[in-house]
Amino acid sequence: MLAAQAKRIHTRQNGVSERKDARRMPHAWLRVNTTLNHADLARLVPGIQPATDEEWLQRHHTVLQLKKTVASHHAPLSANQQRSTEQWIRTLDPSHATLVQIGANLHQSTSYANSDPGPQCVALGWRALLLEPAPPIFARLRAKYSNRTRYRRVRTVNAAVCDQCGSEPVPFWHVDTSNATGNWGSLHADARSVTNGEHVRLEAIDTFISEISSLSASHLVQFQRLYTTQRGPCALCGQLLAGRAYDASCSSRVIRDNMRSTTVRCYCMRQELPWEHVSLLTIDAEGHDYSVLSQYPFASSPVQRVVFEATHMRNVDFDRAAALLDSHGFVFLKGGYKAGDNVWHHPGR
Repeated sequence: MLAAQAKRIHTRQNGVSERKDARRMPHAWLRVNTTLNHADLARLVPGIQPATDEEWLQRHHTVLQLKKTVASHHAPLSANQQRSTEQWIRTLDPSHATLVQIGANLHQSTSYANSDPGPQCVALGWRALLLEPAPPIFARLRAKYSNRTRYRRVRTVNAAVCDQCGSEPVPFWHVDTSNATGNWGSLHADARSVTNGEHVRLEAIDTFISEISSLSASHLVQFQRLYTTQRGPCALCGQLLAGRAYDASCSSRVIRDNMRSTTVRCYCMRQELPWEHVSLLTIDAEGHDYSVLSQYPFASSPVQRVVFEATHMRNVDFDRAAALLDSHGFVFLKGGYKAGDNVWHHPGR
C-alpha cells in the first residue's frame, strides 16, 4: 500500500508543483513529505542500491518510521539560517558581508527563471568578487561596474575555475551572435533569427543563446536541438531582411556554425581569494559546478552559504557535490537533481 502511495508524489521544480512517478526519480532525492539528501540515505542504509522505490520502502517499513529515523548529524539550522537566500542576505551587515560568484554572467535579467543573488548583494554594498570567463559577457559586466566610486567594493575578473591550480589558459566556448562568423544572411545559421518573442530586429539581441557558454564545446552543441524549427521567428526575420524568405529551419545550425572559442586564464581560489571569510558562494558553471566546489578552500576560507545550479550537472556529480558539502558541515536547504537553485547553509556560521 505504501509503495502504491509513493508512486505518485509531489515535487517542485522551478516553483511549479507537479506529480511524478517515483520510479523515475533518483531515489537519493525522493520526497515523501520531507526532503532526503544522499548523505541521509547513505547513513540510513549503507550501500543502498534498491532495484525499485517499492523495495526501498519495504526495507523501511513505513514512511513515518523513515521520517523519524532521518536525523542530520550536523547541528540544526536556526530560523534565520533557514530563510530564503533573498531574505537571508538582508539580515547580514553589508560592511562585513562578502560574495564570491563563479559565473557572474551579466548581473541583469536573463531568459531563464533562476534567481541570481549577486546583484542584490552588490546593491546592498557587499564586497564582491565576480568571476566571468566568457570575454564578451565579461566586457559588459565590467562596464556595468566601471564606476569605481560607486562600486569600489566590486572586483570583476575574467577567468575560469579550472580542474586544478596552475593550469595553463584554457579554451572557453560561446555562441557569437554578431556577424563575426559571417553567417548573417545564411539560410540555416543567421543569429538574427533567434530573438526574444516576436521582437525581431536587424541585430541579434540578448537571448538564451547569448548566455550559454562553457569549457566544453559539446555542452553548447546539445542546445542546438532547441532551434531545429523556429517557424514564427524565421518568417519574421525573413520579412525584415528585404523580403528574403526563410523557412522554419533557418536556425537549425545557429549554434554549431556560430560557436567560437577564446582563451581564458585559470583562477586558483586557494591562492587568489582576497578574503578569509565568505558569506555567500554562488556557482553557475554550466555543469562544471562540482569541479568548482572541489577546488574551493573551505578550510582556509569558510563559507556561510553555498548556492549552485544543477540544471546541467550529471546526477553522479550532484551526488559528489552533496557529499562534499556534507563533509564540510553544510546542511541542505533547497534543490535537488537538475534544480536551478541548490542551497546549502553551514549551521555554525
